[in-house]
Amino acid sequence: MPWKATLELVGTTLLSSPAYDATISLSHRPQLLFRSSSLAPRDYYRQGPRGLTMRTWIGPHYVSQFGDERLRTTPVDVAATRWGGYRLDLVPEPWDADLPTLLAAWRRGMAHLAVAGVLALPVVRAGRVRDWTCGPGCAVGGTAAAVPD
Repeated sequence: MPWKATLELVGTTLLSSPAYDATISLSHRPQLLFRSSSLAPRDYYRQGPRGLTMRTWIGPHYVSQFGDERLRTTPVDVAATRWGGYRLDLVPEPWDADLPTLLAAWRRGMAHLAVAGVLALPVVRAGRVRDWTCGPGCAVGGTAAAVPD
């Protein structure tokens, strides 16, 4: 599974990814955590959700895809919402946490959620994450027609 290898990217300097037949060298360990939160609306319809951020809201549409049990047991700070979704914080009060603490929590949470196949998969070229593709278990929903390319 691509995410299993990709998760090793955070916390190490080299990643061998059989899914992309590439080795990634990074000078900044939090690249994937950062890029999970920098998703433009026009990319969302093509890629789907990239992953967890410091605070992530998951609505009913994705609850059905990840599975209620998987979300409730994600090894981060999880709270159910009144509207049928979940709020996932990497740690309680993530705005007060240091980067190593956030990265450790992010890796655990992403490894747990990746099994569902809903998260976007990074496309690696020339040793860097260049793009993302929709996960095999993801049905984005909504309408891409409303977002111009």
